[in-house]
Amino acid sequence: MPLDAFKKTVPLTSGSSAGYKPMNEFDFKDKRSEERQETTRERAARQRLERRAELTVTPEDEARWAENRERVLAERKSRYVPQLTPIEEAEVEIETEGVSLLETLGILEDVKFTLRRGYILLVGETHSKTHGRELCLEIMETGLVSCICLEFDSQLLSLDSDSIDELEEVINIIEMAENSPMGHHCLISMQQIKKKALECNVKIKLVDNQKYKGNKRQRFLARSIKTVLNRHNESGKGVLVLIGSDHLKDITERGRHSWQSLQYHLHSEFLPNYRMVQHNSGLVYIQV
Repeated sequence: MPLDAFKKTVPLTSGSSAGYKPMNEFDFKDKRSEERQETTRERAARQRLERRAELTVTPEDEARWAENRERVLAERKSRYVPQLTPIEEAEVEIETEGVSLLETLGILEDVKFTLRRGYILLVGETHSKTHGRELCLEIMETGLVSCICLEFDSQLLSLDSDSIDELEEVINIIEMAENSPMGHHCLISMQQIKKKALECNVKIKLVDNQKYKGNKRQRFLARSIKTVLNRHNESGKGVLVLIGSDHLKDITERGRHSWQSLQYHLHSEFLPNYRMVQHNSGLVYIQV
């Protein structure tokens, strides 16, 4: 029987257990040849635009943050028992009006001396107080700070990056975290820190890289701070670090606590009973 006649009488079939189907009904066209594949760069660019759109602050975000902030402040106020009478508080406010926090604490000249020597100045903050950030704003106004280091994931922004756009994205991430229901709603926002740094020509760097979770988490805060000091320090200026006070003792860096790791890198010692500690090796810590 000729082959053409065989094809007409006995159709070619597949051997599927679901039943026979003529093979000439299958579509063997490669869809990848018809549809253009998205390249890795194009996908990265698209994901970056989507991420930027997600991080754009909307009026709804600001309203939600304001509501959360008012709730947290009301809870703190309800737990606060004033030690002074309203008249005494008013007198104290009048006496201290126009006086900076650095002058009030009596450490202005010590701070200037530290920064002029090119030392590292660490300012500790807590989730319930704004003194740390107030100090940072005043310290940057001295004109003696070359770089301010924030204790956030350095993978979000490279130590070598000076991109304002990337910095804005990171600040938005931090703002969202701090204004979330679980955030600490600091009265001085990171946007204010960023604005003051730009006004004072101070670089902003992230100096915390967390690689693991739970009890095994490893961070490289001390090493990143030392890298910033080596790369970005200027003559007659020092490096300012804003850090969570408890993190110096509670976070482990390669077998050491963060403070011990800083001592190791800078060959320093720590006197825990002092509010401000001066070391010849260049490490100063302020806890308000």
